[in-house]
Amino acid sequence: MPPVGIALVGPGLVGRLVLEQFAAPALRAHFRIISISNSRYTIFDDQSGASSGETTYERLLEALPPSSRAPSGKATETSIHELAPAELVDALAKRAKQSGSHIILVDCTASDALPRVYAKALLAGLSVVTPNKVAPAGPQELYQPIAEAQQSAGAGLFYCEGACGAGLPVLSTLADLVRTDDEIIKIEAVLSGTLSYILNRFSPVQGPRTGGPALRFSEIVRSAHRDGHTVSILFRADSESRRLS
Repeated sequence: MPPVGIALVGPGLVGRLVLEQFAAPALRAHFRIISISNSRYTIFDDQSGASSGETTYERLLEALPPSSRAPSGKATETSIHELAPAELVDALAKRAKQSGSHIILVDCTASDALPRVYAKALLAGLSVVTPNKVAPAGPQELYQPIAEAQQSAGAGLFYCEGACGAGLPVLSTLADLVRTDDEIIKIEAVLSGTLSYILNRFSPVQGPRTGGPALRFSEIVRSAHRDGHTVSILFRADSESRRLS
C-alpha cells in the first residue's frame, strides 16, 4: 500500500510543527508530504521515485514563495500553482485518483476560506484533519454540508480538534462519551491557555509578589512569546516611526 499523502495548508508555527512530526522516522514509512500551501500558493512535490523515508518538507518550504511575492522560478523538482481552495481540492482529488493513494488535507489555518470546501473535499474522497474552529463552531449552514458529506458513500474522514486542554483530545473524548450514552452535565474551561498564563502572572492568585517591582504586562507578553506559549507581533514606536507618522 502506498504511503498516505499529506497536503498541508498553513505552514506557520503550528503547520511547521505538524510537518516535523510527519518527518519522524516512525511516520515516514506511512505518510508522505505531497503539497504545502500558504494563503496564495501551493507547491507540489513532483520528485519522481522519492522513497517514503525521504524528508521533503524542508525543500518544499524553502521553494514555497511568500504569498506577497511572485514565484522566483528556482524550484527544480517542485511545481508551484496559485490555487483557490476549491481548485486545490480538485487538484488533490485528481492526484489521489492517479496515484491510487489516500490524501489527507491538513488545514492549519484560522481562516474561513478552506472550511467552506471541507464538504467538497470529503465528497471527493479526501480526508480532512484540522484544528481550525471556524466550521464546527461557526454558523450551522457552514457545518451542515460537512456533516451531510460524511454520510455519503466513499467520503473521507473528518477530524477536528481544538488546541485546548494542553493539546489533550478534549473534543474527541467528549464525542466518545456521548456516543456511549454518558450524559455531560457541565463543562468548565479556560478557553485560552495563553491568556490564562499571561493573566495569572499579571495578577497572581496569591497576590503581588513580595519584594521587587511588579511585572509589566508587556514583559509578561514578551516572556510568553520567548517561552513558546504564543506568537506575538510586537511594535516598537521609536523617534523615526513617530516622525514618519
